[in-house]
Amino acid sequence: MKKKEIRELSSKTINDLIVTCNAIKKEIAKIIIERKTGKQKNVSIIREKRKEIARILTVIRQKELIKK
Repeated sequence: MKKKEIRELSSKTINDLIVTCNAIKKEIAKIIIERKTGKQKNVSIIREKRKEIARILTVIRQKELIKK
Protein backbone atom coordinates (compact mmCIF):
# COMPACT_ATOMS: atom_id res chain seq x y z
CA MET A 1 0.00 0.00 0.00
CA LYS A 2 1.45 3.32 -1.04
CA LYS A 3 1.31 6.54 0.97
CA LYS A 4 -1.28 7.96 -1.40
CA GLU A 5 -3.54 4.96 -0.83
CA ILE A 6 -3.14 5.28 2.94
CA ARG A 7 -4.19 8.94 2.80
CA GLU A 8 -7.22 7.97 0.73
CA LEU A 9 -8.33 5.62 3.49
CA SER A 10 -8.99 8.54 5.81
CA SER A 11 -11.48 10.01 3.35
CA LYS A 12 -13.62 6.84 3.29
CA THR A 13 -16.44 6.13 5.71
CA ILE A 14 -16.13 3.55 8.45
CA ASN A 15 -18.53 1.20 6.65
CA ASP A 16 -16.46 1.38 3.46
CA LEU A 17 -13.33 0.61 5.44
CA ILE A 18 -14.96 -2.40 7.08
CA VAL A 19 -16.02 -3.72 3.67
CA THR A 20 -12.47 -3.25 2.38
CA CYS A 21 -11.07 -5.02 5.43
CA ASN A 22 -13.40 -7.99 4.93
CA ALA A 23 -12.44 -8.21 1.27
CA ILE A 24 -8.75 -8.33 2.18
CA LYS A 25 -9.45 -11.06 4.75
CA LYS A 26 -11.11 -13.12 2.00
CA GLU A 27 -8.07 -12.55 -0.21
CA ILE A 28 -5.82 -13.84 2.57
CA ALA A 29 -7.95 -16.96 2.94
CA LYS A 30 -7.76 -17.54 -0.81
CA ILE A 31 -3.97 -17.08 -0.81
CA ILE A 32 -3.58 -19.53 2.09
CA ILE A 33 -5.61 -22.15 0.22
CA GLU A 34 -3.55 -21.59 -2.93
CA ARG A 35 -0.36 -21.90 -0.91
CA LYS A 36 -1.46 -25.20 0.61
CA THR A 37 -2.35 -26.61 -2.81
CA GLY A 38 0.96 -25.48 -4.26
CA LYS A 39 -0.32 -22.80 -6.63
CA GLN A 40 1.06 -19.85 -4.65
CA LYS A 41 4.78 -19.69 -3.94
CA ASN A 42 5.05 -16.10 -2.67
CA VAL A 43 4.29 -16.15 1.06
CA SER A 44 5.13 -12.47 1.60
CA ILE A 45 1.81 -11.46 0.06
CA ILE A 46 0.04 -12.66 3.21
CA ARG A 47 2.22 -10.42 5.37
CA GLU A 48 1.49 -7.41 3.15
CA LYS A 49 -2.25 -8.04 3.29
CA ARG A 50 -2.17 -8.34 7.09
CA LYS A 51 -0.37 -5.00 7.30
CA GLU A 52 -3.05 -3.46 5.08
CA ILE A 53 -5.70 -4.74 7.47
CA ALA A 54 -3.81 -3.22 10.40
CA ARG A 55 -3.64 0.14 8.62
CA ILE A 56 -7.36 0.06 7.88
CA LEU A 57 -8.21 -0.86 11.46
CA THR A 58 -6.01 2.01 12.68
CA VAL A 59 -7.90 4.49 10.51
CA ILE A 60 -11.22 3.09 11.74
CA ARG A 61 -10.12 3.50 15.36
CA GLN A 62 -8.94 7.07 14.72
CA LYS A 63 -12.31 7.94 13.24
CA GLU A 64 -14.11 6.41 16.23
CA LEU A 65 -12.01 8.45 18.65
CA ILE A 66 -12.65 11.65 16.74
CA LYS A 67 -16.42 11.09 16.94
CA LYS A 68 -16.29 10.78 20.74
